[in-house]
Amino acid sequence: MPVSPRRALVTGASSGIGRQIALSLAGRGYDLILDGRDGVRLGHTADLCRESGRQVVALTHDLLRWDSVAELVAACNLGGRLDLLVNNAGLGMSGRIPDVRDDLVESLFRLNVLVPVSLVRQLYPLLKASSGTIVNVSSVVGIVPLPFSGVYSATKFAVTAFSRTLRAEVRRDNIRVITLYPGSTATSFIPNRLSNQEPDLERLPRVPSVPAERVSQALMKALDGSRQEVFVTSSDAVLATLARIFPWLADRATASIARRIDHH
Repeated sequence: MPVSPRRALVTGASSGIGRQIALSLAGRGYDLILDGRDGVRLGHTADLCRESGRQVVALTHDLLRWDSVAELVAACNLGGRLDLLVNNAGLGMSGRIPDVRDDLVESLFRLNVLVPVSLVRQLYPLLKASSGTIVNVSSVVGIVPLPFSGVYSATKFAVTAFSRTLRAEVRRDNIRVITLYPGSTATSFIPNRLSNQEPDLERLPRVPSVPAERVSQALMKALDGSRQEVFVTSSDAVLATLARIFPWLADRATASIARRIDHH
């Protein structure tokens, strides 16, 4: 009896990191369910994945709407199999915490935190049946907070905590949980971030960006191995380790950057 191809769901697959992860998974023989907000770009991603001979379902949703989340879950259940869930969809936000609007904060937490939790909960039976893998995309700022991105950092701290707890809870069901921590990446993330009051972000430290392909490569290497927490660059890994061991150093660096911006 032929073995069914592995099947993966990737959210936020229209562009950037999600797009590259989808292309990498197609090259590895996964059939795909791709979800994104930009239907044109998502269609292009899907076409490229189909060139690898894979079956691809492309769904255009605004995951800030709970009915869209329900439609996505229904599409996954319709196929009857799910081996890999990649919670990549997310938004950024810039601005001082006292200045940001409540509605933007709510949107950010909904997409970056509540949607991944909901997808894990609702798709858990499929993942359990396949002894599958969950990938939650956090961020280096989910360990090391960044001034004037405090709300965004808070959502990614939540993803980090959620992932680490989930990993302990689902081990008995042979489900693997990987947390991916991208740092500065060359995508449309910055232009697409939410903001109602812009600080002078030119005063933030300049950090070299890596291409989205490199983030995807790091994840593929982790899928082949046993790593549970994945950093893209060695400098990101060192920074995160130092912040965890010496949190006061991270606090001092955060305060220093904030002062630098406020004094100009």
